[in-house]
Amino acid sequence: MRHETMGTRLQEAREAAGLSRRGLSDQAGLANQTAFMIETGRRMPSVDTVERLANVLGVSPAWIAYGAQAVRRIRNYLSAPGYDPLKLGQEQATLLHGCGGTIDQSMLYLDPYGAAQYALIAETYQGLPLKKAATQIASCKEALSVIALGSGLARHETRLVELLLKLPAFAASDEPSLDLFLVDLSQPLLSAGYRHAYEALDRAGVPITAIEGDFRTLPGFMDYFEARGPRRNLVTMLGYTIGNFSNELAFVRDSLVGCRRGDMLLLDFGVGADDPASIDPILNQSIPNRQRSTHLAFLLNPVTRVYGFDAKIEVVPTLSTTSCAIPGSYAVELHATVQSTSEGKAKTFIAASWKRYNPKQFAAALKSVGWEQIGSWEFDEVRPSILALFRRN
Repeated sequence: MRHETMGTRLQEAREAAGLSRRGLSDQAGLANQTAFMIETGRRMPSVDTVERLANVLGVSPAWIAYGAQAVRRIRNYLSAPGYDPLKLGQEQATLLHGCGGTIDQSMLYLDPYGAAQYALIAETYQGLPLKKAATQIASCKEALSVIALGSGLARHETRLVELLLKLPAFAASDEPSLDLFLVDLSQPLLSAGYRHAYEALDRAGVPITAIEGDFRTLPGFMDYFEARGPRRNLVTMLGYTIGNFSNELAFVRDSLVGCRRGDMLLLDFGVGADDPASIDPILNQSIPNRQRSTHLAFLLNPVTRVYGFDAKIEVVPTLSTTSCAIPGSYAVELHATVQSTSEGKAKTFIAASWKRYNPKQFAAALKSVGWEQIGSWEFDEVRPSILALFRRN
């Protein structure tokens, strides 16, 4: 095990984990001075000691000992069958040059400009209650394929994997028991998310595969997730992704049909209120000036790219109770009316929409299509939202 740079790697991993030398030694069940002695080159550890330290730090023992990468390391960037971003762009242009309609929310992230706007907004997002969710997920005690649908910048998904790696069920080894798959139709976001996940999980040797594609066609490439043989699937949809579908129940029923009994689904969703304006004040107050509102500019990006950034756009927030498939839910929609100077008439688009749900009815609805809720965790008072874990029956 003797290697002159072992202490440097141990120190690097320890500092990245935010642990002191004594704290690392304590968590690994070793003598207080163990980490100090190794980092300063005063002691060469046994195999058992290296494995204990690696398990706490969520890195590969081989990496600490020799700087070696994990066995069967996988780094892939794939495209889903039939995925054609150029065709999606053409369909969006056709809609926007028409008489009006609903803009698919996924189109907000397709082009580099929209993706860059989203990335700026995402920097202000707070974390999710992932630690408790990770503990419950780990109770399955099986190797997992983490399938992140709509992964975007992959911040939450990467953090979830980091938390899982700290638990005994997924302790680091030369052959990782976790695989991470990032699925998104936005090439700019997927590329950035893949790079973030790789940099964060590199030392742990977690195999990462990025798949550019529309996950609404997921059954067509479920075999991509079995690179190392069949294993338990954990499908994640974070960032309120579930609320972007016109019919979320149909999506869960049809697009997740390839999941097997015992597979898990982790998603977050907004919680509704008797007075919707109390938690979505946009419903009862004026919209900020478009030029001063980064968020609104992002949501209107598809419209302004066609009609010009100086186009006169009237934005009206609207409460909809008829556009939701799950009972007890509603949607806040932004109706954008633009005056077309070339055609001399106004066109109205539903430029954005976000849904809020009754938690009990949400759980009951997913149970009706084969997914039983096995855990849920609230965000906080400022963010009336829930992170929920489901299991396939």
